Amino acid sequence: MCMLFLIIAIGSRALESQLGADFASASYLAASIKFLADIPLHESIQAVQILLLLVLSSFCFPGGSNAWFLTHTILASCLDLGLQRKQPMETDVGRPHIRFGGTVAAHDIRSGVFWSAYSLDRTLCTTLGRPLTLRDEAIDIEFPGQQGSDEVDLDAIEGASQALQPLSTGTPINEDESNERQPKRIRSDQPPHHGFYAANMSFRFDRIVAEVKLMIHRVAQSPRRFPWPSDFEGWQKAVHASCKGLLEHAQQTLSRRAGGISRAISYRSMPSIELKYHQCVMLLYRPSPAFPRPAPEALNICFDSATETIRIYYELHRFGQMMNSWLTGHSIFVSAITMLYCLWIGPAIRARASNTFAEHARRCSETLEALGKTWSVAKDARVKFDRLVEATSESWRRRQEPVATELGPEQPVGVQDGTEQSFDALFDSAGVFSDELGDMSGWFDLEWFETYGVEGLGNTITA
Repeated sequence: MCMLFLIIAIGSRALESQLGADFASASYLAASIKFLADIPLHESIQAVQILLLLVLSSFCFPGGSNAWFLTHTILASCLDLGLQRKQPMETDVGRPHIRFGGTVAAHDIRSGVFWSAYSLDRTLCTTLGRPLTLRDEAIDIEFPGQQGSDEVDLDAIEGASQALQPLSTGTPINEDESNERQPKRIRSDQPPHHGFYAANMSFRFDRIVAEVKLMIHRVAQSPRRFPWPSDFEGWQKAVHASCKGLLEHAQQTLSRRAGGISRAISYRSMPSIELKYHQCVMLLYRPSPAFPRPAPEALNICFDSATETIRIYYELHRFGQMMNSWLTGHSIFVSAITMLYCLWIGPAIRARASNTFAEHARRCSETLEALGKTWSVAKDARVKFDRLVEATSESWRRRQEPVATELGPEQPVGVQDGTEQSFDALFDSAGVFSDELGDMSGWFDLEWFETYGVEGLGNTITA
């Protein structure tokens, strides 16, 4: 009953946000909490499922449980139950679990529960700027629907490449048994758009996020403690190529024109996968200990992902599909700060975005305003963002007037001999933005901006 009431509470909360009506979601949540006292929450898969639903409810209900501590408890329970480890295929024989439209094997239940917990951990670690709780080296359980696959035995980048091959999941094909170093190729027993496809694509992006955090966002910088890529720039491009490949595969597979794809799956899954992609790209290219001063090309990619994230959320809000959650507010606000940072430091970006900046800012402000009706942190973030936009636009106008007169109408404003004027020439001081943001570390991970962003803004950068 506890699980049932939690599901109804979360669903009712979503309907309240979409339709603006009262569906008694708070009452359902309170009813579910009453059952928790009688449930052992650390001894079974069903208990872990209840904890997962509690975390999801904390994203939707102000004053809910602490998602960070709950996620740690969930991962500890998963480890106690051995859910992170691969199970022999012969042990998975038994009565399947019934679900809508078919059945789910016991392996897929175990796998789905663990990878859901994994995804929550990676999401919160990225959101709050925390270190990863569980390293990928301790995990070998396959994705749901892929028992027998060795994709998870590879690192995130190689695993993503294998997932894009025509032969992906199912029964192993012994094509070259003499080459033991090559990963086994797996023939698919199911079409690529089976019921777990969208979730597995999301999990693949989560694995890439973990690898990016470990490689370029680590605190310990000594290469003697941890192995480093021999070519950081090459590794960065390879990660980006893997992300693009996963996104394009998902777009083709989940297209409404593809056979067997329902409109509901396509309509709801693709925005989530696209957002995962853009969040990976921003984490990969914005300032980090490995890349404290991103190259102009990296800034361009980062800016495009930031503005695309804002656009997707705006479209979801416009059609009543945006998740009313503090996580959504975080993603929008950090994307907005990333967009502004790229504008401040990239002259070529300012030149090409001069006609679209106002529209990006308006979309961001409107979505934060909608979230601010429920979440005070989104309301405060919108006020700060609007002030930063106003300061940016005003400084931009002050700079354009005299420069436009000197350069003439044919030369783009903001680029002089391929170099950028110092940040102080554009704005009164670099510290004004840090002062405006204040301390938001409890809700937003802006350490990358506070540590590297303001320093970079004061330096000259070539376009």
